Amino acid sequence: MGNPLKQLGVQFKIGRELNKKVRLRAKRAVDQSELPQSDQQLIQQIKECTRQRNKNNVTRTTAYYEYYRSHPEIHWAFLGHMVSRNGGWNMTDLKGELLSRLLSNTEQNDFFQFLERGNWLIFQDVYPQFLLYEESLKREMNLFHLLPFFHVSVFMEVIWNHFWLTGDRYLLAMGLIINEQSYLEERIIKNPYYQKTVLQTLEFKLQDVLRLNQILFPCYREGIGSLLWSGTQYSILLRYMNESDWESSYTHCFLTEPPF
Repeated sequence: MGNPLKQLGVQFKIGRELNKKVRLRAKRAVDQSELPQSDQQLIQQIKECTRQRNKNNVTRTTAYYEYYRSHPEIHWAFLGHMVSRNGGWNMTDLKGELLSRLLSNTEQNDFFQFLERGNWLIFQDVYPQFLLYEESLKREMNLFHLLPFFHVSVFMEVIWNHFWLTGDRYLLAMGLIINEQSYLEERIIKNPYYQKTVLQTLEFKLQDVLRLNQILFPCYREGIGSLLWSGTQYSILLRYMNESDWESSYTHCFLTEPPF
């Protein structure tokens, strides 16, 4: 998207800023008590709000969509909403007529906890970022220096700073996708417990072989419905859909909430 030389320059600039931020964090970590009282209060408010909205998959799914409605420039919020909804239906399927016959109660519980834990972890990482951006807009000032107090990666601090200056929605969405994939990789995919109880099981591997774990993203544009596979590059998704298209996708294709 855009001039290749320009994109190369952006990548170089972000890489340079990332190296600088990494050195600064390693050199000295600011204690929360050193912050202004208003910032300390904001941190606590964001943590409490995140905790409340992260109670279950219904609250998470709703929170993502409500945030997207308020801030449609944050494309990942709608993407997170879609994926969270799908996670809810997967949880429902575990108690459905088919899978309840194929999986033991222990296996059903292991798969459920795997899905729930993954969704919970993503939300606790990304939602404080969203709320901090929202507060930055209200105060009309960059507050992303507070991201370390939510244990957000230095990579995302650089990406949010770049977005604040340039408004590059595509790069922000890609940055969030990369960051959350890495976040899950370290905490879920490499976790020995989930490797044993879920990822290395025959049932889980069969899903991949039979392509039963694919996600379809319904799209609606100019009266024509179509589908995009979850495996499609996100860049294609963004090129295909503008903000009104994302809104139409929800309006025309999703009418009920998953029970979990």
